[in-house]
Amino acid sequence: IWEEVKGRRPGGFPMPVWVFQRVAGHAGKDLPIMWRWLRTGSVPEDTAPTLEVHPGALSVRQWLQRHG
Repeated sequence: IWEEVKGRRPGGFPMPVWVFQRVAGHAGKDLPIMWRWLRTGSVPEDTAPTLEVHPGALSVRQWLQRHG
């Protein structure tokens, strides 16, 4: 989606989890757990449950078009 909206690949760099834990240690244990999960888990694409709770929520594409 990033490439389609912005016309280029997103920037990034590899960061071992232990470095992330040290840098983001003040954020608690949940952030590194989420980091690991996002690298290996699948993210549901169905936005209906989110829109039921927050009808104004934006999709990734909408957010990039608005803020990117």
